[in-house]
Amino acid sequence: MAKEYRSNNKVADNKVAELRVQVDDIRSVMSDNVLKILERGERLQNLDSRADALHASSQEFQTTARRMQNKMWWDNMKWVLILGFMGLLILLFIYASIVY
Repeated sequence: MAKEYRSNNKVADNKVAELRVQVDDIRSVMSDNVLKILERGERLQNLDSRADALHASSQEFQTTARRMQNKMWWDNMKWVLILGFMGLLILLFIYASIVY
């Protein structure tokens, strides 16, 4: 009976040892997963900050581009008006030279 008890006790001890190893493995995996989640959170915060900065930069670019577009339109319009006025003067001189 003592042999049987020791044999059952060894089997139980082996099962307990196996369970402890499995628990330690699971604990290690869980710990790694928690660390990965924390790192992911940090990366997401970093990405969010960079996205906010990019958004602000794009708004500034859009404002500057619109201002530049308006400036170029007015510069172009200025030359159209100058050339149109000069063309009108030339036509007036031609008309005046023909009539008089």
